[in-house]
Amino acid sequence: GTSGFSTTNASGKLYIGQYVDYTSSDSTDPTKYAWTKIKGETGSTGPQGPKGEKGDSGDSGVGVQSVDVQYYLSTSSTSLTGGSWSTTAPAWVNGKYMWSKTVTTLTNGGVEESKPVCITGAKGATGAAGTGVSSITEEYYLSTSKTAQTGGSWTTTPPTWSSGKYIWTRNKIVYTNPASTKYTTPICDSSWEAVNEIEVGGRNLLSKKTIGLYKGGTTHPGELDNLSIDGYKISTTAKPLDIIGFISSNISGSEVVVTGFTDLAKINCYYQFRKEDNSTADIQKNLAVTVNNGKFKFDLSVPASASYVHIGLGQYPYVENYYIENVKLEIGNKATDWTPAPEDTQGEIDDLKDTTANQGQIIQSQESRLSDLEINTNAITATVQRVQSETQTSLDGVEQSLQELTEQVSLSLTSDQVNIAIEKKLSEGVETVKTATGFTFDEEGLTVSKTGSEMSTKVTEDGME
Repeated sequence: GTSGFSTTNASGKLYIGQYVDYTSSDSTDPTKYAWTKIKGETGSTGPQGPKGEKGDSGDSGVGVQSVDVQYYLSTSSTSLTGGSWSTTAPAWVNGKYMWSKTVTTLTNGGVEESKPVCITGAKGATGAAGTGVSSITEEYYLSTSKTAQTGGSWTTTPPTWSSGKYIWTRNKIVYTNPASTKYTTPICDSSWEAVNEIEVGGRNLLSKKTIGLYKGGTTHPGELDNLSIDGYKISTTAKPLDIIGFISSNISGSEVVVTGFTDLAKINCYYQFRKEDNSTADIQKNLAVTVNNGKFKFDLSVPASASYVHIGLGQYPYVENYYIENVKLEIGNKATDWTPAPEDTQGEIDDLKDTTANQGQIIQSQESRLSDLEINTNAITATVQRVQSETQTSLDGVEQSLQELTEQVSLSLTSDQVNIAIEKKLSEGVETVKTATGFTFDEEGLTVSKTGSEMSTKVTEDGME
């Protein structure tokens, strides 16, 4: 079966093999087959005989038309019983035995069958327990290196990534029978390498409170000769003697990026890094920066001992009447949109609070004045009302006096007596007659008045005045 083995070409073959498994494709391993010889060995060539006469045409030869393997599921390992032959392998059942045979159909219609063979036995004894997996746990390591686990420890909780760190992973596998624990080879996630190469700061480290002239590696805040500041725009009003300077707040990391806007075609940057005690961390350096569409951007490498930097921006030889606006220095190598330094924002908030407080005091003062005015108005109203009351009382008193006087006149004199007295005086040539009780008679009529008072009442032909 090992010589000339083929599962598809039966031409010229001396043996036919059969085997049973549960795979639809034929095995290419000849040792798995039970072989049956279907053609004898060729004998040695005999001596040539005399040429005979041409005989009649012989019958057609016999070939193999098809070969089928059939299966029988028997209840016995020694005989075929309790089942039937099938060209499809049945599912194995515990306690039964699988038999097989080969059925060969010849081209002349004949059928040949091989001897049935029992190819599977009953269920064997239970084997020894195999090794199992109890658990698989993923573990993490936050390392300072991308080539080794260092600076951290393994944990089952995914760590929070931080700049300059690398995350390693491995699997902890716990086995049973026998009990053991093994670890897979640690792997560093290479995606963090690209992330570590990008640093983003975002916070503006240049406050406008530090703006001043930059001279020989030092910025002098508040020295603004020939400079004017409008918000975050610094302009030169004439040809300056030095360039516009800033001082950063604390710096961390190995690199900073500086951005800003200007009307210059190019800009020079002079800078010097300082230590915490203000001593120099490096020599003063400078670089020329190209301005694109009014915006400039450049990176600076930070010395390991540096805490902050003095930086000057402008042009040398000095030029006049230019501006620099919205300058930002941030940690990292990726620039973000301009924002003011937190100190400047807090300062504006404090100024707004002061302004609001002053406005509140003014409002309180105006409210106090309004309250005083309201009190004065109420006092004036009360005085007017009192005067009106006193005036009305006086008028009522005068009216009462007149009434009483009228009643007194009516009680003291009768009309006849008055007429007699008046006629007597007139006959004596007197034009005006006055009485001690306040009556005055003349040609116009009668006037009644109270002694010592300027008020009077006159009675004429037309009525009372």
